[in-house]
Amino acid sequence: MGHEAKWEYFRVMYGRYSKAKGTERSRLLDEFCVTAGYHRKYAIRLLNGVAPDKERVKRRNSAHGEFAHSLNVTDIHTGWTESAALVGKSEVAVQAALEEIRGGLPFRLLGVDSDNGSEFINWHLKRWCDQEQIQLSRGRPYKKDDNAHIEQKNWTHVRKLLGWERCDSRAAVDAINAVYRQELRLWMNLYQPSVKLVKKVRVGSKLRRVYSPAQTPFERVLAWGQGTADEWRS
Repeated sequence: MGHEAKWEYFRVMYGRYSKAKGTERSRLLDEFCVTAGYHRKYAIRLLNGVAPDKERVKRRNSAHGEFAHSLNVTDIHTGWTESAALVGKSEVAVQAALEEIRGGLPFRLLGVDSDNGSEFINWHLKRWCDQEQIQLSRGRPYKKDDNAHIEQKNWTHVRKLLGWERCDSRAAVDAINAVYRQELRLWMNLYQPSVKLVKKVRVGSKLRRVYSPAQTPFERVLAWGQGTADEWRS
């Protein structure tokens, strides 16, 4: 379901949900989550929030003009993630965002493995990577699993925080970056532990996954011993 179709569907469901009561509300909520693909808590916020109007929907689903995009960079070994919001997806803006993100990493950026968008696959970014001795590679076309770590972060670091709103003002982008550079990066990198898959063991006809003890990205950087995380210790 496309973005515009989702919001048209939301407008219909909003009216039905606001009039329903008891078990009927629960049934409509289940239907809304399945059809639109929304997380249940986010769907509840939508259906109990401000009523959508035609003008708002029309403005939000327009594809014309520049609007905000989020650039996520994730280190596979440690899980350390940095995000930046930028207006548009020009090769110059993407390169500048990568340069800023690189300066905040607790280790040296050695390589960039991107998807196949023109914002990454261009001579401007290639020259910058060559100049900074950064290896530039890409995933296979139409194979999202090649960038599964980033696809996951697009949900945990962007959609769960910002929803599906389209932001097209400099003030909004500055506000998003303020969160990305402070609260979000500190919370997710220093205080949010996660497990990592160590190996898969076949037991009879079943495949059992073995995970490492839960650690934060910061703890993995320290354990790795090759980062420069001293400034984060305080």
